[in-house]
Amino acid sequence: MIEQFEAVNYKGLRDFSLGPLRRVNLVTGPNGVGKSSLTEALWLFHGRYNPVILWNLHVQRRGPSQGFSPLIALGGGGPIELRGCEDGASYGVRFEYDEIAQPLQRRPNGSSRPADIGEELGASLGNFAPGGVEGPSLFPVLGSLRADYGGNDPYVKKYHSEVILGPDGPGLARPMQRVERPTGIIVNRDAPFPIDSDRVERFSNVVARREKRQLLDILRLIRPHIRDIEILSHQGTPSLWADVGDRDLLPLEALGGGVVRLLSLFVNFFNARGGLIVIDEIENGIHHSALQEMWRQIGELSALLDVQSVITTHSQECIEAAVAAEDSEDGPSDFVVHQMYQAKDGERRSETYAGEKLMAALELGFDTR
Repeated sequence: MIEQFEAVNYKGLRDFSLGPLRRVNLVTGPNGVGKSSLTEALWLFHGRYNPVILWNLHVQRRGPSQGFSPLIALGGGGPIELRGCEDGASYGVRFEYDEIAQPLQRRPNGSSRPADIGEELGASLGNFAPGGVEGPSLFPVLGSLRADYGGNDPYVKKYHSEVILGPDGPGLARPMQRVERPTGIIVNRDAPFPIDSDRVERFSNVVARREKRQLLDILRLIRPHIRDIEILSHQGTPSLWADVGDRDLLPLEALGGGVVRLLSLFVNFFNARGGLIVIDEIENGIHHSALQEMWRQIGELSALLDVQSVITTHSQECIEAAVAAEDSEDGPSDFVVHQMYQAKDGERRSETYAGEKLMAALELGFDTR
């Protein structure tokens, strides 16, 4: 579990620290203060031994003209540093990227020449079709990525690899030393439609581990009319279908965005067993009447499955529901609120509220957003 965290030069987080973190962490603050960036940075820190996630679409938001460096959108092109205390030990990583102005085509013997890819360099990563690559032995070299690992890291100290352009976008030419890590899952704030293959696969994992009944019991506490959920193929694409007592099963989307969002949240907890889940704007699509029960289930699942969660919201109603669930006998027992704000010097800061301090702040009418 991550107890302390620092992000340097990650998007708007120039020198940001957060902590102490607990099992269930609710991050609040006004729009634009960097809550989404914080969840991304924490997810990257958790997955720091797999540098290819720097290109993941959950953290990359950029236009085609910004080139292929993953750090352009993450730190303005300069290095980014992520540090933290995890399970009582200090860890850290510094990512740097050197981009080649004119991409090279690497040959099996190690020599290289300029790649004949012309104007395609301005294409988006998803639509890139490199020209001049004559076979699997030749591929464009875009630059190089370096990762320096600090703190008390027992696994690896340095990593350096060329970044090549394959058919699916940028990739690392040299594999990273494999480090076994618990699962880390990032959940963005986008609308839950349509149900994508990742969510179907994660639901399948729950079924395979014979945990579907437990998942449905949790979901029925909030949506009692759901009898069962099955995986069916429609027009060749597997999706989730619900039994609500009608003659035919219904696509899960037909029950509304709130049901889809809640199912996705709980499915992700089952899949993040022993690891980390970060959720941006958890209240999106969920009716206010379901919020307190949702938080109570998050607390119970976090303890049962040994999952640490970092969850953002800008809804005062969501904050109050979380505190009410925490204050109940069967609510989350390891809960803290972190308020992010912009200081007078322009830097992002955080203030932590737990226990009596949190209750006093709410009683005094303090807006923890």
